[in-house]
Amino acid sequence: MTLLKNEPLVLMGVTASEIHMDKDWTTPIMLLGEKETIERLVSTEKVETVEETEFLPKRYSVMRDDGSSIIRFYETTACHSYHTMPNGIRVVSIPTILQFFFAYIYSNVTEGNIASMLCIAQRVMDIAAHKPERRFDLLTPRACIGTQETLIDMKREKAELYEKLSKNKSSAEYTKYFFSYNPRNKTEKSKTKKILKKTRKERISSDTIE
Repeated sequence: MTLLKNEPLVLMGVTASEIHMDKDWTTPIMLLGEKETIERLVSTEKVETVEETEFLPKRYSVMRDDGSSIIRFYETTACHSYHTMPNGIRVVSIPTILQFFFAYIYSNVTEGNIASMLCIAQRVMDIAAHKPERRFDLLTPRACIGTQETLIDMKREKAELYEKLSKNKSSAEYTKYFFSYNPRNKTEKSKTKKILKKTRKERISSDTIE
């Protein structure tokens, strides 16, 4: 509780719905924060990390001595909305919950994780429906954590990525981000099929999360 009040972190996961209903918290507690904040907080802890994928941000799991996880930190990848409880704790909004729900769907995570996020969203929706005075804060909050990329930022990143990958236009990475297909060219068609097959295998392997 003290950590959440003193640090720029947002509560998410099952706990985000439990706090609304005054229930005991379930571990692991899921928190959303910026990279610099998370790295500072876990610097003295035993941590297991899962690298960023195409859809999910990097995750840091703070581990107990028995090997179980007590806290899971997720890095921000955009400006994720939240609302603030009367006790000062920041809690994710419906839009942020749904962002992670769809990210889980497209990341080959276990069905339990997907069902959990959907259940959380439903619980918060129920609270919003029965407590009109909190409905606006729950469903359409204005506060957010993290930095949202602008169109200029995305164009700059794409240009830098193209400059790096265009040195080998037959690579799986180049095909993944800059694929273009001309059906009139039979030689290109055969070559493209091989590259796409290789890319698909690498993508399935890298996106699979326990």
